Amino acid sequence: MYEYADEQTVTVQTPDNPVVPVVVLQVPSVISGCDDVKIDPTMTSGSGGRSWSAFQWTVTVNDGADTSDIIERLETYGPKTDVFMTVPKALVPSATYTFSLSVTNFFGQTSSATAIFSIDGNPNLPIISVQGSSVVTIVPNDVLTLFATTARTSCFESASTVSYSWKVLKNGVNQNIPSVSSSATKFQLSPYTLTQQTVYTVELSATATATANYPAITATAQVTVEVGKGKIIAVVLGGSFRGITTATNSTGVIALDASQSYDQSFASGSSSATVLGFSWSCLIVSTTNYGSSCSDKLPAATTEKILSVSTAGLSFKELYQFTVAVVADDGRTSSYAVTVQNSAGSTS
Repeated sequence: MYEYADEQTVTVQTPDNPVVPVVVLQVPSVISGCDDVKIDPTMTSGSGGRSWSAFQWTVTVNDGADTSDIIERLETYGPKTDVFMTVPKALVPSATYTFSLSVTNFFGQTSSATAIFSIDGNPNLPIISVQGSSVVTIVPNDVLTLFATTARTSCFESASTVSYSWKVLKNGVNQNIPSVSSSATKFQLSPYTLTQQTVYTVELSATATATANYPAITATAQVTVEVGKGKIIAVVLGGSFRGITTATNSTGVIALDASQSYDQSFASGSSSATVLGFSWSCLIVSTTNYGSSCSDKLPAATTEKILSVSTAGLSFKELYQFTVAVVADDGRTSSYAVTVQNSAGSTS
């Protein structure tokens, strides 16, 4: 028989950078009074794989009406963000509502989100939303793609038809940037359409035509698009290895060309392209002298796009790693290493 080990206590500390929740509430901005209100919190993240340790709904209405019945309805779903929630239309008469959800994960990190929507009496109001988060972050070389979900209310009039349109706003001004997609419910922009370090609003409008009983009505859904800076990409023509042979050493110089390095923030050939700085270094990477400096193999000019290395001083079979660091004026940087081996014997 084995004896039991003594009881021990282990204290587990939270990580230095614990997961922070991100709450997402998706609700159309205007909802017809003939349908229940549907709330989608399923894109909320950051629970750490456990139940929320704290979970609270707050609901207010512009006319000051009591909202306790609405909160009670939401609480029947429990402290969950992985299910769709429905509030019966009888609990939400025509008004403007503010729904807020606050969650705390087991790390003690808290986050919240708010959805504001109005109830309208026109039954022809289109039901639309843009899938995904309300804030999208991209870099200029990304393709921006947004998808819309559309539906009609349960009591819409068949005589009313719906048309869709998208627009891109910057500081509230229409930028007249058309989608490259032919689908009315898909918005897409090619790389470099949007400018770096700029915030845009992409807005979808769905307009239902008037009928004998109701006027035309438009529903809108918006997404904020934040365009950051792209990465610096270091490139050396010819790849990451150079073998020096008698046939390739007619000039006695090997040229390492990093002139095609670029900033992803700008399209190739753009007049606004970032001015890049270059800095070359050298290390030995063969087994015997691994990690030793070989700065003596560098030419005097080590800050040019093209490094011209004399092969006369490169020892037979030694592996030299020439690395270029490409730096933008704002500190973004990238590097590329090329290993050079002299397989030609004496080059002098």
